[in-house]
Amino acid sequence: MIESSLEHVVIAVMIQLILIYWLGVWGSGAVAVAIFLGREIAQNEYKLALIRGWEWGETPPVKWHEGLTTGWGGQWVAGCFAAGSCLCCCGHAVEKISPLKR
Repeated sequence: MIESSLEHVVIAVMIQLILIYWLGVWGSGAVAVAIFLGREIAQNEYKLALIRGWEWGETPPVKWHEGLTTGWGGQWVAGCFAAGSCLCCCGHAVEKISPLKR
């Protein structure tokens, strides 16, 4: 879990650093969050489909909203809070020292 969380933070910061010039600090942070949130929703849909007996080649027995509304645990919420706090602190620090201000 720790290795995965660390990898996610490193990848998110890399995404922010690549996009910061074009989108600004908060825009690049929003892109990073959207990428990982979409990934988590897709994983929830996949796990739910497997629980319901889905096999490759079939249509997954998951409604359009269930990836977002089902399967979120307390560990995920705590991880999102920690990652979000880290990204906000990094974004604020970069915003204060960045020569890329518009």
